Amino acid sequence: MAGDPVSIFVSYSRKDENLMRELKKHLDSLKLEGWLSDDWYDGFLFPGEEWDHKIKQHLVLQLSPSRLSDWGSTEIFSSLPV
Repeated sequence: MAGDPVSIFVSYSRKDENLMRELKKHLDSLKLEGWLSDDWYDGFLFPGEEWDHKIKQHLVLQLSPSRLSDWGSTEIFSSLPV
């Protein structure tokens, strides 16, 4: 592997949760191979917790086309540097 491992945030729609679980299996193998340092998604958030600064620490992977609506766009734009 060349370079440093990447940390990603996966944005997905609840209706695609099964797809997210399948993706998670593949991401786990990429972590074992050293390509990923971390994969992160909304399951790591606690109620009332600020999430935008956490997303900025990750590369955003958009899993669900339907996530390009309000919340998905918010997650993507929150990850962009100011």
